[in-house]
Amino acid sequence: LPGPTSGLTVAATVTAVAVLAPAVASALVVRRAWTGARQPANRSDRERIARRKGARRATAEIAFVALAVAAVVSVRGRGLLPSDRGVDPLLSAAPALLAAAATVVAARVLPPVLRLLSRATARRRGLVGVVATARAARASGTMVPLLTLTTAVALVVFCGTVAVTVRDGQAVAAEVVVGADVRVDGRLTVEQVDALRGAPGLTAAAAATEQLGRSFGTSSGVKARLVIVDTDDLARILADRGEPVDGWDELSTASADGLPTLLDPDLVRTAQIIEPEFMAAEEFVPLDVRGTVASLPRFPVSDEEPDVAAERALQPVFVVDRTLLEQVTGKAVQVTTVLLDGPGARDAVAAAGLDDVPGVDVTVRDAWLDQARTSPIGAGLALLLLGSAVVLALYAAVALALTVVATSRERGRTLSALRTQGLDARTARALTLGELAPLAVTAVLLGTAIGIAVPWALTDALGLDLLTGAPGTAELRLSWWPVVGAAAVVALSLVVAVLVESAAHRRERLGEVLRVGER
Repeated sequence: LPGPTSGLTVAATVTAVAVLAPAVASALVVRRAWTGARQPANRSDRERIARRKGARRATAEIAFVALAVAAVVSVRGRGLLPSDRGVDPLLSAAPALLAAAATVVAARVLPPVLRLLSRATARRRGLVGVVATARAARASGTMVPLLTLTTAVALVVFCGTVAVTVRDGQAVAAEVVVGADVRVDGRLTVEQVDALRGAPGLTAAAAATEQLGRSFGTSSGVKARLVIVDTDDLARILADRGEPVDGWDELSTASADGLPTLLDPDLVRTAQIIEPEFMAAEEFVPLDVRGTVASLPRFPVSDEEPDVAAERALQPVFVVDRTLLEQVTGKAVQVTTVLLDGPGARDAVAAAGLDDVPGVDVTVRDAWLDQARTSPIGAGLALLLLGSAVVLALYAAVALALTVVATSRERGRTLSALRTQGLDARTARALTLGELAPLAVTAVLLGTAIGIAVPWALTDALGLDLLTGAPGTAELRLSWWPVVGAAAVVALSLVVAVLVESAAHRRERLGEVLRVGER
């Protein structure tokens, strides 16, 4: 939580909780053992008390799930950005609340599923399925191990998913911001544009500019964003990027019905109501709609407009060919951007002498992407997410090992009793693995779902566009390696814990274990 409450106060609070938690838990156990509370002798009274406790717990769990849902819905609607009063703790805790709520639901659903599976295995031959599922059904209601494993796996998947989303979003942002292999921004003369266009090694050189606030339709009150571009060259650039280019081949061909254009989907609906035309330099120019435009690079605005970013975001866009527009209006269009594509794009800029021209900026796509990924915030975030994923994976392994240790005593008595019936070591390991596998599998599946659901639900609220470098480029990207990594750590930890426990039980004296019994 950023703000005045961060810093040493939060660190001291977390440290105090971590240090005092074992002592407080031990004191609570001792208190329950020495309270001297008496249980009713009547079975019906004991059942009534148990039902009352179960109802209170169910009510608390339903309220907790409702709180988690409310937090997620609020974050989706409001975001995580701080207000005048600081960050809302409820919204900041939404991911953790979602993980805990999913664990509560899983802890309720898993025991009935395992009991059904136990009845199914009872009709089959073999000891492993019956005993393992029966014991797993008894242990599956334990909330803390399931919550610990689920949260650890969820955060591992979350860290990996966010890292992949940011890295892929940076590549998309490079395409959006630069738009080609090289981008030249500035008020360029006709001679400079021609020098670039005639350079060797270019597959396309699209000169363009953008104008805001063009009136679309007579007396309609609709303001639109006009993109004036060499449409044939830009179509080749978009095709190289895999973008759709339907209708682009018709924009450079004159039409008797008006200036050929591609419209934003919002403008298409407007053009169905009013006559499609726009205000050029001095008069309205009719438009001949040839289709819709799906994706365009962002170009600098030719006119010095205040608050350009906000105005651009609110205005729909339409595209016309630069040469045809100059023919219709009889006036030259001031070029503010040239997109260069091809292996010789960078050499073409150097040959034209534009690297050191005042007011002209040269951006290389690969250099922009490398700078975005190696910047302190970009590289630091990637390192932080990777380190967090590794630490959380180790935490999941430790949590699973502690779960095995905590349940080892009761499981040892069961296995010792079965050893008197001829249980061999291999079957004992299979029983232990079958008892613990439902917990591990549930944690991996549930954690994976949460680790993917949280960034999916909170992608906009997390503000990842600030890390990718362009609005709208931080779309959720899924990858297999966080899920496989988390599952591999849990599986390996489970196998090692089973082998270690099996080796420890082999050194126990069977007669002594049976003689001690429940003690």
